[in-house]
Amino acid sequence: MNDWRRAIRTPISYSIPGSSSNLVRQQTNFVSFVIISGAFVLLILYAYMPPSNHDTIEALNDEHGHWHEKLIACDCLLSNCHQGHNVDNNNLFIYNRTYPMTAIETMNDGRLRYSIAVVADLDKKSRSLAKSNTYLSYILNGQLVFDPHTHNVEVEFEPNEIELSSQFSSGGRGMELSELVVFNGKLYTCDDRTGIVFEIRDSLMLPWIILPNGNGHSTGNGFKCEWMTVKDDHLYVGSLGKEWTSPNGDKILNYDPQYVKKISAFGHVEHLDWRLRYIELRRAAGIEAPGYLVHEAAVWSMEKKQWYFLPRRASHQPYDDSLDEQRGTNIFLIADDNFTMVNKNHSIGPLIKTHGFSSMKLLPLPEEIKLSPSGTEIVIAIKSEEDANTVATYLMVFRLPDGHLLLPETKISTKHKYEGIEFI
Repeated sequence: MNDWRRAIRTPISYSIPGSSSNLVRQQTNFVSFVIISGAFVLLILYAYMPPSNHDTIEALNDEHGHWHEKLIACDCLLSNCHQGHNVDNNNLFIYNRTYPMTAIETMNDGRLRYSIAVVADLDKKSRSLAKSNTYLSYILNGQLVFDPHTHNVEVEFEPNEIELSSQFSSGGRGMELSELVVFNGKLYTCDDRTGIVFEIRDSLMLPWIILPNGNGHSTGNGFKCEWMTVKDDHLYVGSLGKEWTSPNGDKILNYDPQYVKKISAFGHVEHLDWRLRYIELRRAAGIEAPGYLVHEAAVWSMEKKQWYFLPRRASHQPYDDSLDEQRGTNIFLIADDNFTMVNKNHSIGPLIKTHGFSSMKLLPLPEEIKLSPSGTEIVIAIKSEEDANTVATYLMVFRLPDGHLLLPETKISTKHKYEGIEFI
């Protein structure tokens, strides 16, 4: 052992012919070579090493010299991004909270100008007569002008609509588009026959995801989507909110329309059972089973942390397919986040039994604009009319919390039934 220890402590020397200084120079050159080579390798590794999360966030947020409201998230299911799941720091996702997509214009007189759009649900008339296996809808663009001081509202739509088409169908029907929503910086709609959520890009219909009916595990049918809203960076898609019954209402077939789909920006879908929540909404309207409410207009208020609902149909009597078109409503319902408190707040405008709410949105305001009195919100909504062969669409604007009408029902179309509205 002593010999072994002595051996490893003794520096390795090389005998090189010539003067003794050759040995020193050789050892010095060798050490220098190792140091320089190691430094070179470290530089290469540093150059190709991915930036830290903090550096990435800083670079993304300050890319133009000012801050943007963006969410950096790991590219995995948002609901599963917790301890025990691997996170790839090289694959980051940026959630886009831009809303609306078109900048709000402040006019010279202080009024605000918005770009808006409505989308049509043609029901059985969506099948194209000119192209086989093709289904049609239409989107109509317009402008809304709002005075934040007087709360005066003006709305004007373009004379020509834009045709949308797709070959996706279910049971010989398709493109029955029931809602519009801006989510993650894109414009989406949903077909209430196939359950397909489409991105509308110019006039192209780009299918994103297919929503299955009910709990997502018991049927192969598409979800009958009717309303869409954004809450906590997720897209919520709801259906009618009443039990699916036989045409005369004497038999409950399933509870599929009482599920709500919660969709992440990555397209991950959660199937939420809202049956008890819909019952609370119905009771708040003073209706008990076998009476019912039909929901097609709902929105989450990010400012108030509340749900707003404008039911399309309301009845104290059992469902009847032939009478349902005459059961329009003007009810406005408010619920807290967990539906522990649900109230009927106001009756919005006059009751016209053939008119029912089919979509609603909250007016987005620039940060520097504060409405008076404090806490005021502006709602834009559309009501659809389906009475035998009569089809029409009406637009109205009202103020919360008092329900005061700023723009009474104004007919915008007798050609198509528009069922979705959005600030774009």
